[in-house]
Amino acid sequence: MLTAIASSVAAAILTDSAPPWSALRARAAATPTGSRIEAERALQRDGAGPPHVSTRLRLFGAAIDDVRVTLYRDDAAWCPYCQKTWLALEELRIPHRVSTVPLNAYGYKPVWFSRLVDGGKLPAIELDGALHVESDEIIRLLDTTVADHGARVFVPAADTDAARRSEELLALLESLVAAWFSLVFYPVEGAKLESARDGLRDALRCVDAELAAGQTDDSPWFLGGAEPSIVDVQYIVSVERLLASVLYWKGLQLRCTGKYAHFERWLAAFEARPSYSASKSDYYTHSQALPSQNGPGYPVPEAAAVAARIGGLGGAWSLEALSQHDDADEPLSPLQTAGGADAARHEAALCLATNHENVVRFAARGGSEPGNPSFHAELADPNAEPNEELLAPVDLALRHVTAKLLDGDVDGWSEDAAALDLAGSVDPNAPLMEGWGEYDDDDGGPIYFYNDETGEVRYSAPTGQLDGCLAYLRDRVGVPRDMGAAAAMWLRATLNWAVDVARSEPGQETS
Repeated sequence: MLTAIASSVAAAILTDSAPPWSALRARAAATPTGSRIEAERALQRDGAGPPHVSTRLRLFGAAIDDVRVTLYRDDAAWCPYCQKTWLALEELRIPHRVSTVPLNAYGYKPVWFSRLVDGGKLPAIELDGALHVESDEIIRLLDTTVADHGARVFVPAADTDAARRSEELLALLESLVAAWFSLVFYPVEGAKLESARDGLRDALRCVDAELAAGQTDDSPWFLGGAEPSIVDVQYIVSVERLLASVLYWKGLQLRCTGKYAHFERWLAAFEARPSYSASKSDYYTHSQALPSQNGPGYPVPEAAAVAARIGGLGGAWSLEALSQHDDADEPLSPLQTAGGADAARHEAALCLATNHENVVRFAARGGSEPGNPSFHAELADPNAEPNEELLAPVDLALRHVTAKLLDGDVDGWSEDAAALDLAGSVDPNAPLMEGWGEYDDDDGGPIYFYNDETGEVRYSAPTGQLDGCLAYLRDRVGVPRDMGAAAAMWLRATLNWAVDVARSEPGQETS
């Protein structure tokens, strides 16, 4: 059945008006954003330049023969323990190499790593040939044995006032995390739900008060000083995930409320640092990744609307909605929005054009059955195989997506060319692939599709066609793994534009 569907879809695409990848790659690289990224990548390959999730060598001016540290972290850039170790290496400017492996929820760890690190734990570092695990111990080890601090204090010396204050602040962090978990990851209702909300707000007020005590006119940090300390790094990785999850599952917005002014100042200071911006994720990625790490989040009805927007339902991921984006749900930082919409679109276009062969094959998995065995992370599907008969249609569609990202709305050229090639290529009456069913929970939510064998959920009908491939890719664009938050927003919306074109009738106008 699947082969027959795919063959009919491929046969319906009779023209190819999209630019070739070589032209798209050249155009993307010639934009101001593309030129900047290309220059930065050249530096990063030599261990220099700004931090980036893809870099595998950081020298900070040292000679390559002087590198003593190798960091092993997760390749999805989901793990908070990996993130804080990565942040510490950047903040302390410690030369290091980077090697990435999957989290257990995302795929099998390679045999070489399981043999190297007992239990396959992440993060791990190799320092002068010796292996070390547990992020807190790693950070303290790096601080005491490798870092060249100058006047900076990252980990306060034992038995000092700063060390005692650090211990108090980290105890408060434990209380904040406990309040967060009690609200999001436990099925509380009624009075217990209100109590959990109040508990989180109270904990955050205490954090804000402690920041007020530590901050000065010149410093936004917990312990003062010109730069963040280990306390700040410990907090930020939890806070980043807390902010996303309490909004997604509980409808509780804690940003830009006017209630936590010192907390907001601290967040803004972190978001202005390239070291943090390079590792920072977005709310959608966290909403998909956290259940595999912390267990399921328990939604409440009042969170349904904002969760739908974060998850791209109800037209939230459309070019029209994106043009009206006001950061109401997820405030983006100046580093994330530098260059405006053009910069975001061109970053996404360059990412597609640079890695198009792999992206096409990845997207074509959406026209096949889910991989087996499956993994705990809902969108992780490393064992899936691409539908070979859909490679050509997917390639064509993604070239139109890339052209649209580069063109914007210039003269409607992208729309006309994409409609010529793609309109009518999806059969709206095609049956679902084997193992899938259509469901409606009768709570006003959207129709969804569930695979009884793997437990996977999709919101686009899995019929083994082009639209399913584009949706498969759209739902798996991860930040920062694949691109920055603003670029990811534009890519997801433009993929939805291509889905609409493919589902339209020839000659029909699409939004």
